[in-house]
Amino acid sequence: MGSFLWLQHSACLIVMLMIWLVAIFETLLLCVEESARTVVCGGKGVGKSTFVRFLVNQSLPLFREVLCLDFDPGQPEFTIPGCVSAVIVKQPLLGPSFTHLTTPEQMVFVGEVNIAQCPSQYADSVQHIISYCNSQPKLLRMPWIVNTMGFNKGVGVDLTTSVIRMLKPQHVVQIQSANAEFNFPEPLSPPYVCSYQNRFCELPPDDPLKYVLHTMRTMAENKKGMAPWGMGAPRLREAVILSYLSRMVQPPKYILADTVPYMIPFCKVVLCVCHTKLPFCQILSAINGNLVALCSYSGSDILVPDDPQLPSVLGQQPVCPCLGFGIVRGVDMQEKCLFLITPVPEAVLSTVNCLMLGTIMLPSYVYSTASECEGEIPYMATGPGHPLSKVASRFFRPSQHIYGTRRK
Repeated sequence: MGSFLWLQHSACLIVMLMIWLVAIFETLLLCVEESARTVVCGGKGVGKSTFVRFLVNQSLPLFREVLCLDFDPGQPEFTIPGCVSAVIVKQPLLGPSFTHLTTPEQMVFVGEVNIAQCPSQYADSVQHIISYCNSQPKLLRMPWIVNTMGFNKGVGVDLTTSVIRMLKPQHVVQIQSANAEFNFPEPLSPPYVCSYQNRFCELPPDDPLKYVLHTMRTMAENKKGMAPWGMGAPRLREAVILSYLSRMVQPPKYILADTVPYMIPFCKVVLCVCHTKLPFCQILSAINGNLVALCSYSGSDILVPDDPQLPSVLGQQPVCPCLGFGIVRGVDMQEKCLFLITPVPEAVLSTVNCLMLGTIMLPSYVYSTASECEGEIPYMATGPGHPLSKVASRFFRPSQHIYGTRRK
């Protein structure tokens, strides 16, 4: 019985894939140039990431290398959540994102998965990635495939039209849902994008957009109630983080507590807490035991505390290259240093001078699962447990939203 159901589901998938393959081949026939730029747009859950994977896989036999610009911090394809990146893809993408994490050519840590909280930071980060790619002759010779957010209302329209204006693509693929709630207000045609009153990216009047808009019906609607890969978005983000951290663990126990940390003096790095301001005395407590982005900062907006025992911090969150991620294992106030575990190679780590803390947290079981580690576990209490609090369920949803979409 289980096999019969599986075959039924497989037959449905084959039909869906054939429909999408036709659309992909039609798009490929129109963008055979090596330098063609294709942007994939659509609302939440319409299958943008799946279409991007198919488009990349079908392009590889023709071009051998494809530049994928991932502008979806909520569900990135190649990196830890909260980032925008440019990645050279050389191998087919055959599974969920946590199976093919890749070191990007360029990456910026936005620090949020909900871009409604930081639209300007997101737009500046996207502009940084595009400017970098435009400055690299090698990348200009590759086809560009761009994945965007499923943010199709309010400020999401501003950001998507900004991405199109910055990129100046040859092709835009817009995946439409039967439910208007998950579609953009209008087709993203060149006249619409050019005339849209955008607050983040102005288009010079003498530089009009010229691209072909391809619209197609989503196939994801046939899978009602099924999350991608059988996992919801929060679980997928956790799986990506665990996959990234798994590069550090070693046999036979495969536990993070066995990873030898790097000792980093306070004077070698500056700290930054994204999207908020904290007193100097609280920043070390905020980053201790948390996931941090390892960045290379070349600016001068550095605040030095009056207390020499404390590290310097940034006045505001910068847009700068992110070289990887790590966990602050501990802080030693006497030695004025912190301890960091990271899979980033030592040669790359030597160029890191800024640690940024965003809203991307470690999965709770990274702290609570002691495994077979001997001795005391950092941040864990021993003895009988006494419940103090728990994460409250979100039972209230506002009836009106300024940004984004809402299910009826």
